[in-house]
Amino acid sequence: MPAAAHRRLAPHGQDGRVQYFRSPDGYGELQHAYVRKNVAASVWSAWGGPPDYPLRKATFSSAVPASLVAAFASSLASPVPLARAVWNIPADTRLHLTPQPL
Repeated sequence: MPAAAHRRLAPHGQDGRVQYFRSPDGYGELQHAYVRKNVAASVWSAWGGPPDYPLRKATFSSAVPASLVAAFASSLASPVPLARAVWNIPADTRLHLTPQPL
């Protein structure tokens, strides 16, 4: 993962051989498992949405090139705002946003 992306996704914690990177609002997480004996097993996984019911999930096995995983992680950590409709933003985070004209 590029250093800039790693700084923005500061490690949230480690559990054995798994490192967690969680978004500040708690609506996304990236996990990295360090040791896997099965090459096809998931090494990187990500989810987004409410923690108890994620709306999006992605997994990468160790066969996926590291550059692709790095590009994915960088896009998650990008500070560039996303244009989204109000109904696509979780209700409890809307109070922290400032609407901008498109």
